[in-house]
Amino acid sequence: MIIGIVSDTHDNLHGWNSALEIFQREKVELILHCGDILEAHAKAESSLCRAMNSSPIPVLAVRGNVDANDHVALLNFPVVPLVLVQDGPNRIIAVHGNLLADKASAYRQATSLSARFLVRGHTHIPEIERKNGVYLLNPGSAGSPRGFSQASVMVLSPERIKLIALHSGEIIKDEPLY
Repeated sequence: MIIGIVSDTHDNLHGWNSALEIFQREKVELILHCGDILEAHAKAESSLCRAMNSSPIPVLAVRGNVDANDHVALLNFPVVPLVLVQDGPNRIIAVHGNLLADKASAYRQATSLSARFLVRGHTHIPEIERKNGVYLLNPGSAGSPRGFSQASVMVLSPERIKLIALHSGEIIKDEPLY
């Protein structure tokens, strides 16, 4: 399965549309959103709500620290504390990341759930790291990147992980899976 990973859209319609365009080009079959989907002012008539609710690709999302109950009610796809996807031998866990104290706790959580991939957002900074056969992934932010990063998303396929710049569509990083 080819999975698109996006996080921290923060009610940014342009970011979502750019991500969806990349995901369609990459033939993504499922989108994992790692939280902070909307902003405090979001309403049902939000352009991002309408766009995400009509996504041609199925969406599963984890709840971020700014995703309030009334936000979750606006969306017609699951928004939960933790998503688990079993794709053949690969177990993928998605969380927002605000409750993970550090990388060590992220690896512990992945290991305790027998996951090969732990996907998180929250930091707005992209990351691909591998330790003892477990991948720690962060797609960065589609809505408000931080540090020296640019808006980005990830595509996870059975063979590789791609980090892709949102607005140019350029591949920033392309790593084979081991």
